[in-house]
Amino acid sequence: MRYLIAENQSKEIAARQKYLYDIFQLYFIPQNQVDGFIPLVPLGTVEFSAIFIVGHHDQVRKYLKSNIRNIEEGTIVLITCYASKLKRFKKNDKVWFASAAENELSYCYRGKDYGFEFDITESEIDFYNCSKLKVMERIEKCFQHL
Repeated sequence: MRYLIAENQSKEIAARQKYLYDIFQLYFIPQNQVDGFIPLVPLGTVEFSAIFIVGHHDQVRKYLKSNIRNIEEGTIVLITCYASKLKRFKKNDKVWFASAAENELSYCYRGKDYGFEFDITESEIDFYNCSKLKVMERIEKCFQHL
C-alpha cells in the first residue's frame, strides 16, 4: 500500500500521517519524491494492495502518464478533480476509484471544522468515519467507482 501526496502539499504530511494511522493503525513513513509526489509507505506488512494518489488533476495525470505501467497495487484511488478524464489510463486490470465529485470537482472542506489539520474531501471524511468496515468495503462505500 502506498499513499502519494503531491509535492506542493508536503506541509500536510504530518497531518496525513495521523489520519492514516487512525484509519489503518499503521505508521506511514515519507519516502523520496517520485515525479512530483511524496510516497507515504506503511511500516510492516500490509495485506491490502492499494495506492492512493492525492493531488490536482494535472499533477495526477502527469504522474499516471509516467508511472501507470509501474503501479503494482490492485486498487487505485484518486483524490482529485476531473477524475473521469483520467480513465484513459485505465488500460489494465486494476480497480479504479475516485473521490466524490460534483460537476467533476472534488471539493475540499476546511479540515479544522472536522478535526483534521489539512483540507479534506467528503470521501476522505467518510473513509475515516467508517473504520469498522474492511478496507475494500470502505473504499467501495466512500469513493466513486471509475
